[in-house]
Amino acid sequence: MPSHNAVTILGHLVRDPVIRSTPQGQQLTEFDIATNYRWTGPNGATQEDTCYLSVTVWGKQAPPVAQYGRKGRLALVVGRLRQDRWQDDDGQMHSKHFVQASRVIWCDPPPKQANHSQAQQEDTTHHGQ
Repeated sequence: MPSHNAVTILGHLVRDPVIRSTPQGQQLTEFDIATNYRWTGPNGATQEDTCYLSVTVWGKQAPPVAQYGRKGRLALVVGRLRQDRWQDDDGQMHSKHFVQASRVIWCDPPPKQANHSQAQQEDTTHHGQ
């Protein structure tokens, strides 16, 4: 049976990205992103729901996402949903969904950083293209 798993999310980073390496030497960057959904309820009042998702970026995209991502930046994330499952020390099963990103595109100006010219920052604003 055919299936399809694709996600596109536009939202703001909840925290600064964290980069790390696996024991095998692969780099990955992790961050959380928030999206807001607004609607008008039956009483005419505007309501809002915020959804938080964890995002993981692997390979050559990991360092630039960690370097240029900052809390509050607007990002377009393209990837697929993944689910981690694990058992804790008490035998309880847990699971967590996250987005494994294939692309992260910054949708706002890059943050100003010392020792980098504006041209260098703009050249690395779009990752994974």
